[in-house]
Amino acid sequence: MVVLLYVGREIFIPIVIAILVSFVLSPPILLLRRWGLGRIISVLTVVFAALVIAFSVSAVLTRQVSELASDLPLYQATINAKLDDLRGAAADNVVFCKSLGRAEKLRRNQSASAGTFERARSFGPTKEPTRQGSGKRAPDSGRGSPA
Repeated sequence: MVVLLYVGREIFIPIVIAILVSFVLSPPILLLRRWGLGRIISVLTVVFAALVIAFSVSAVLTRQVSELASDLPLYQATINAKLDDLRGAAADNVVFCKSLGRAEKLRRNQSASAGTFERARSFGPTKEPTRQGSGKRAPDSGRGSPA
């Protein structure tokens, strides 16, 4: 059963969405029918109103996202200024100084390890050095593994 649902999802999902939309749009259509409009006129009116609402919401969201994208450098500058103020205020506090120092050290370590990774990746895969000799392991002395 699950396999059938997975395979038929391209067909079933639009059908389920259509059923849900019909449940949402049915009450306004019935209201217009009670007011004396015909079935076709009621359906066309409600579908047109639903499309207008959907496109309006889409336009508002698009405008807000584009404004956010254009204002992002301002937000970044504001956040950086507030972080600088926090660093200045925390300079007098020993706990904050230690935690900021550790954070800076961690950031430097991460950037250094990222640079090492990039350099290593640019050279390609490396082989482990091989031991000289026959390549066989030396026999254990029977004392067990060192702890």
